[in-house]
Amino acid sequence: MAKQCDDKMNDINNLSIRILIVDDNKSSRDLLEDLLVQKGYDIRLASDGLEAIEIIENEGVDLVLTDLKMPGADGLEVLRNAIRIDPNILVVIITGYASLDTAVESIREGAFDYIKKPFGLDEILILVRKAVERIRLIKENRLLFEKLQTTHEEMKRLRAKKERLEKKIQSLNESLESFEGKLAHHVLSVKKFPFNFLPYQSPNNSEVKKWEMVKELDKLFLLMGEGIIDENEFRTLKKKLLSML
Repeated sequence: MAKQCDDKMNDINNLSIRILIVDDNKSSRDLLEDLLVQKGYDIRLASDGLEAIEIIENEGVDLVLTDLKMPGADGLEVLRNAIRIDPNILVVIITGYASLDTAVESIREGAFDYIKKPFGLDEILILVRKAVERIRLIKENRLLFEKLQTTHEEMKRLRAKKERLEKKIQSLNESLESFEGKLAHHVLSVKKFPFNFLPYQSPNNSEVKKWEMVKELDKLFLLMGEGIIDENEFRTLKKKLLSML
């Protein structure tokens, strides 16, 4: 279990982060794409907010870099729909100075951060790295939560198995106590019979009377009923007994 968890953690650390760049300006899109592809990120492009929402819904992304002012659906609409589709998606709003108040509002609505135009390439890379660290942390937390759930289910399963075993042991103990009681009674019944209860075991067989034979036959029936001798043994003993009449 621990090894599997470590393997999954390594998978998360090596995971290719999918970033969606949303901007109606092709030059801006291409610039960001070239920059982030060089850093090993998996990039998707959208020329407006509606296309971005469709990509988020159908392909899934980890991080969205979206311009605020766009035709069709603006950056706030992209943000709201991204959070609706997957609350774990991080959204960064790209805005001009004139829209700074709206960018701040986007933070209140759940945006990860915002960046003002014009921005330097180092600025955007630092912001993306921060977002990627958060994404990996979210994925690790999700994995740990899943592991906790799995462990909890395993504990429930083991607890149920333990309870079943305890009931089975209790039932076996009760059966054993019952068997010991019957065995003790059986031993007492056997002890009631003399060791030389059969006439042919006595040196005075010739003196045994017929009514004593009947008593011995009754004992044989009782022994067979108790399971001490089986039917074949009963027939053999009965035959020997009757041969003395």
